[in-house]
Amino acid sequence: MTYIDKKLGFRRTYTLIGDTLVIEGKKWLGSSFRQEFCLTKVKPEPDEHRLKDDTKSALVGVPGLAIFMIGVIGGTAIYEKTPVGFYAILGIGLAAMVVGFVFGGRMRVLVFKSHEEVPLFDLANRGSSAVEFDAFADELKTRIRAANAKGSQK
Repeated sequence: MTYIDKKLGFRRTYTLIGDTLVIEGKKWLGSSFRQEFCLTKVKPEPDEHRLKDDTKSALVGVPGLAIFMIGVIGGTAIYEKTPVGFYAILGIGLAAMVVGFVFGGRMRVLVFKSHEEVPLFDLANRGSSAVEFDAFADELKTRIRAANAKGSQK
């Protein structure tokens, strides 16, 4: 089973292979990584966090900033032609920034730890399908429980 976490300029692929989780990541600038985790060393219940996704907030808020800056930089010329237009540009830009920065994106993050409470890896839902994320997280937890049960029998 595979889950892909995409973010602007970054991609992580989680693959479950038996009792092993393989995480591979790539960035646009060429750096990459590969990690393998034996599921017997992972606690089955992760810590759950709901965080603000700053990248998504910025992508929504930056156009508002650009509109606002056009109004500020060209303010005199715009105001001479139409004062209402000047205030409308500033208002639209400000409203778009507020919507972007305040109501931007949220993401759900599951942080998996070792039995000694050391963080090992996280699984994030940044806009991928919540159904795919939940299905993969449930399967991962199930396999961790099964691996831990096998490990305790030995």
